[in-house]
Formats: sequence, C-alpha cells, structure tokens
Amino acid sequence: MTAVTPAVREIVLTRAGWHCEHCYAALDGPWGYSVQHRDARGMGGSRQAWLGEPPNLLALCGSGTTECHGRVEHHPAWAYQRGLALRTGDDPERTPFMDANGAWWLLIADTKHPITIPFTYQLEGATH
Repeated sequence: MTAVTPAVREIVLTRAGWHCEHCYAALDGPWGYSVQHRDARGMGGSRQAWLGEPPNLLALCGSGTTECHGRVEHHPAWAYQRGLALRTGDDPERTPFMDANGAWWLLIADTKHPITIPFTYQLEGATH
C-alpha cells in the first residue's frame, strides 16, 4: 500500500543525509522528523504503490504541527509553489522541490539531483 516501509524510509533518510530536505536541520534534533508524502496518500491510504516510493517522499524536520513538516501541512499554497507538496496528477519524478536556500532539486528513484530554474517538463501534454 502507501505506507512507508522501513527499507524506503532508510533510502529517504540516507538520500537526505539525515538532514531536513528543506532547511537542512539535523533530523536528530528535539523536534523529531517525518517522512512526508509530497502527493498525499489520502485518508485511509491508497492502492497506488508509487505514493510510498522515494520520489514522492521528503525527510522533513518536525511533526505535522511543528517545524518544516508543520509548515508544509499548514501552508499548502506555499508548499505547492515550492514542490514540497504536489497536486493530484503531478509526477513526483518530474516535479522539483525548492529548499530553504532557494535551490531546486529533482527526485529520481532514490537520488536527488540539483537543477536550475526555469525548468520545463511535460506532464499530460501541458508544459509547466
């Protein structure tokens, strides 16, 4: 299903170097950390396996109410503009995210690639 397996969690945390992928805070701080779904899996989960794969996941400091994870949860427009959250239909491997320093990253499989903006990609026939 869409739950993050221990193996995938380890891939995401290793990819992040055990630091928040948005602000770079160490994930062993007092605020804790979360492995956040960029495209939400919805109430009760989903049968779409890709939702629980590394390109759709970010290691963020805090919980759903604190630090970067809390900011993503409570400021969705801000999160969508930065690719930290995705709208239904966005492809996680083709939608970059922006970190707190303004750098853009593309998540492909279990790796993170720096990119420059403007970045154009094709999704369902539309140019973004």
